[in-house]
Amino acid sequence: FGGGFIYDGKVFSGRNHVAGEVGHTRLPIDAWFHLGENAPLLGCGCDKKGCLDSYLSGRGFELLYAHYYGEEKKAIDIIKAHAEGEAKAVEHVERFMELLAICFANIFTATDPHVVVLGGGLSNFELIYEEMPKRIPKYL
Repeated sequence: FGGGFIYDGKVFSGRNHVAGEVGHTRLPIDAWFHLGENAPLLGCGCDKKGCLDSYLSGRGFELLYAHYYGEEKKAIDIIKAHAEGEAKAVEHVERFMELLAICFANIFTATDPHVVVLGGGLSNFELIYEEMPKRIPKYL
């Protein structure tokens, strides 16, 4: 889960070249409340803990599933199980969608983007495109 800013047709990275690195910002407090008191503090490749990338990437999707359900599954298998109505997968996807909406709203509050472009494996999960417009506004 990463990010970048385009301003006036050019990549904008800021004075210290960190602008847009939203994947390495921390989960907002309402995201922690949503995850509950059993929420895991996941490490990130940047050596910090609690980065959005650790929770909202495909790997984060898998790690959260393993944390809450005690079994490892690939993201594609969780998504297939969700489509088949499997209870754990449905609950997990619901939790993840709300977490994603909370984090997007937090980013949007700070950046007010004109366009958002998604990429990576989870960007193929069409439910994201249906759910985010419904869920994000309540956190703005």
